[in-house]
Amino acid sequence: MKETDIAGILTSTHTIALVGQATNPIVPAIA
Repeated sequence: MKETDIAGILTSTHTIALVGQATNPIVPAIA
C-alpha cells in the first residue's frame, strides 16, 4: 500500500464522517 492510498482512505473516511455529522448531528464524528 502506498502513502497516497493511505491518504486517500483517510480523506474518504474524514469526508464520510463530516457528511454523517452534518446529516445526523446527534452522532459524533469519529474523525
